[in-house]
Amino acid sequence: MKFFSTIIFYLLLLTSIRGTEEIYVIEMEPIVVTGTRTNKKLSESPVHTEVISREQIKASGAQHIGEILNTQPGMEVSQSTMTGSSLEMEGLGSEYILVLVDGQRIAGRIAGVIDLSRFPTENIERIEIMRGSSSALYGSDAMAGVINIITRKAKNPLEIEVDASYGSLNTFDTNAAVAIQQKNFSGNITTGFHRRDSYDLDTSDIGMTGRSFDDFHIAENSKFIISNKLNIQSNADYFLRNQAGISGTSAWPIFDDTKQTQTFAATIGPEYEFGTDSRVKLLAHYSFYGDKYKQDMRGSDLLDSKDKTVEQISQLTFQYDQLLWIHHLLTTGTELSHEEEEWGTTANVRAQIIGKRPYYTGDGTLYAEPYTLLSLRITKSFGTHLEIFTGGNNLLDSGDIQYAPLEPLTIYAGARAKY
Repeated sequence: MKFFSTIIFYLLLLTSIRGTEEIYVIEMEPIVVTGTRTNKKLSESPVHTEVISREQIKASGAQHIGEILNTQPGMEVSQSTMTGSSLEMEGLGSEYILVLVDGQRIAGRIAGVIDLSRFPTENIERIEIMRGSSSALYGSDAMAGVINIITRKAKNPLEIEVDASYGSLNTFDTNAAVAIQQKNFSGNITTGFHRRDSYDLDTSDIGMTGRSFDDFHIAENSKFIISNKLNIQSNADYFLRNQAGISGTSAWPIFDDTKQTQTFAATIGPEYEFGTDSRVKLLAHYSFYGDKYKQDMRGSDLLDSKDKTVEQISQLTFQYDQLLWIHHLLTTGTELSHEEEEWGTTANVRAQIIGKRPYYTGDGTLYAEPYTLLSLRITKSFGTHLEIFTGGNNLLDSGDIQYAPLEPLTIYAGARAKY
């Protein structure tokens, strides 16, 4: 058992919303949240954010987020039998890329990899991408960047969507969505089922190149408006995958492989506005990941083996926003989280490895957004960044300073310590 205590303090000086005099023009511009943890128009975000819209996702024909990201410049998605779809960004591996869902951390890193095929596209509204180090804002596991998956929400009084397709290898994909938006309630339910037979690219042996799989997914996203000042938001997501394949050569031994993966995540919390210039938000988040892998030796149980991995994350987030001097926004917040892992391997040769590892983290945040700080522009690609790490296996001290003289000006300063 290891104990970790994490504290983050950072100051962000960011240019805020620009005023406009044309009140009769409605601009359907994307709203992003990843760079500042507050809603901002894409053009006004002080942190460069790339957005893949719902329309682009549907046009791509992709079934999961890994297929979408593999088409983006500077990104490469590779496939592995054990870890699934792993991402590299700007030459850095998955362990340096933070994947969020609606701004929340998710469980299920295997060897530092979040399997991107776990996130079907039917429930994705957009994908926000921040390239480069964001460790001052999100921690040291965001050195390469942040991928924030924003789930779908109701936009119209009633929406019904059904899609189905069939292809080779008995590939079957179907999904459905129902959304309702009323005066005091809005909700969205999305579900999908995907399957494919196993396949083999090398017929010289009995082993299969790709496993068969059956995926089931269901998710909900809802908002209850209690009053003009108070609303409660919630979302939940469940995913189940069963895989089967054959490993080995024509010679002994030959194994029948099965793997089952389950994930569940839920977030709920109120948002209260004290007036036109301040609001407070409280979120409780839970994420579960479970994976069972079994190798069954044909003709004998001598080399049978089982692997089990379980990870759970519990997180409580508090955020307070205060409008200052019309164009300034001060946001303070704190995050407390608990992470726990269990893993085990058993085999008939009497070997057994069982592990359990809890993590405790505490984050504190403070940042301000002045309307105008400094008008300085050199080039959009110019910037300086400094990050320092010291420590051993159980001790990590780091500092993060980033200066990007863009328009608007962005300055980060942060510190992190783990013990």
